[in-house]
Amino acid sequence: MQSLVSIPWYEAESAVSVIKSVIGAEFPPPPTFCSQAQGVSFPKAIYTPDPPYTEEARRAKLSGFCVLSLIVGTDGLPRDVKLTRALGSGLDEKAIEAVRQWKFDPARRNGVPVAVKIDVEVLFRLY
Repeated sequence: MQSLVSIPWYEAESAVSVIKSVIGAEFPPPPTFCSQAQGVSFPKAIYTPDPPYTEEARRAKLSGFCVLSLIVGTDGLPRDVKLTRALGSGLDEKAIEAVRQWKFDPARRNGVPVAVKIDVEVLFRLY
């Protein structure tokens, strides 16, 4: 079983209008928080295709963000992507589809890749 490391959102790096925050814990113990000083580097997004707008959202001129919870695995791939704050008009589903395609350089503890659970804000803005 892989351990899961949580990282504070204020120490995470942002990428493509994304904010990463703490929501996870080591399993099965209660939540523990690691920082860079404790030997944990943060996952870095290396491929982040933007989600498309739905026609419904475009007609409604809907802007905003949805929040997704996910685990960045030791292989740098997202898994267990779940919606934690909805935006609506089909944009939540488009965000989930896009984030499932993202690729990360995984978080590392003492140079060894570790799985981390993060929140991701996916921003939708019409120009």
